[in-house]
Amino acid sequence: DYLIEKDSPVDGGGLHNHFWVYDPPKSDIVRDVIDEFKKRGKVAYATETTVNLNPVYPLWKDRSKSVDTVTDPLESQAKIFVEMLDVFSSTGNIFGMFGITDAYSWYDEIETFGYAGAGAHLFDKNYQEKPAYKQMLAYLTSLPNQ
Repeated sequence: DYLIEKDSPVDGGGLHNHFWVYDPPKSDIVRDVIDEFKKRGKVAYATETTVNLNPVYPLWKDRSKSVDTVTDPLESQAKIFVEMLDVFSSTGNIFGMFGITDAYSWYDEIETFGYAGAGAHLFDKNYQEKPAYKQMLAYLTSLPNQ
């Protein structure tokens, strides 16, 4: 609000969506954040969406899990990607990702807490499709032409 009151040339905000399968985002909360931007005449972009599969969160080793057991991490990852794609696209906002392959990931630069990689993207290290890619594609092709 401060920047808006000062007439700053801000069109919106980019949300760094670095999600984790052991503490998935809540769609209603993300929609509320987008609505707060809209109330101010601004847009909210998903600029850096990733969904981390590692049981240890890289930036906060004691982060509590809201999901104790993830039986199929790749399916959980796909569900989160599709839900967030739906939240952003259904509200007329841009959905972006922070990389597409696990072969090159910012998570690889993190060497804390014995961290062993995130697997946070749509393609694995060998550029093979993961379930998230296929499910996002199915979601997008199910939308009516606009």
